[in-house]
Amino acid sequence: MARRSGAAACEISRDAELAEAFEEQVACPKRLAMVELLERGVARGEVRPEAACELFAEILPSMITARIIVQNRDISDEFLAQLVDDVVMPLIRA
Repeated sequence: MARRSGAAACEISRDAELAEAFEEQVACPKRLAMVELLERGVARGEVRPEAACELFAEILPSMITARIIVQNRDISDEFLAQLVDDVVMPLIRA
């Protein structure tokens, strides 16, 4: 999985049209969905209001992408749990 993701990222970095299509069809909808998720957390009092923005919505996918592409490592359930519990939640918690 990591090698294919790295190859895709490499192609996206070289092809402006592909990069634009990826941003429009994949990255942007996922980022907006994460912002909506954070906003629901704000409404429940679980997420601080300033965390419901695109910057915070990019933290989790950026960390996953870095692990796959930069470090060439797989994503385990243990890694995801630690990332959410020890990094993301302390940053966004109300």
